[in-house]
Amino acid sequence: MSITNFLDLSYWFHQPFIARGTSMWIWVGIFLGSVLVGLILKIVQQRLEEKYLKKIINSFGTIGLSVGLTGLLWLFFRQERVPFLAWRFWLVLIFGCALWRIVVHVIFLARRVPRIRAEHADKQIREKYLPKK
Repeated sequence: MSITNFLDLSYWFHQPFIARGTSMWIWVGIFLGSVLVGLILKIVQQRLEEKYLKKIINSFGTIGLSVGLTGLLWLFFRQERVPFLAWRFWLVLIFGCALWRIVVHVIFLARRVPRIRAEHADKQIREKYLPKK
């Protein structure tokens, strides 16, 4: 396979061959690993106390589950040689959407969560001096 295949549209919008041997097991391992990571993150999320971290871990678990399950579905369509649903561009779309969601959540973790924590701490300091009902 040549690197110029990636620049050709017929490579992305053409029926791929059935995955056999090592390549099939690599794909199955990637997608099952993604499902496993998603399930582990969903379990870990239930034990957390902080609200925002719990939401982010839940979202990462959802990303893992959705990538894994849609990837396994794509691999099934590829093995069954379904014409439109087995094309390679679906794989790029799956990983592209997952990467986009991960980047958005990391930016939220890096920028917004520290501000929210600081505002929450400031609010608790102010409420300490306010009369309680």
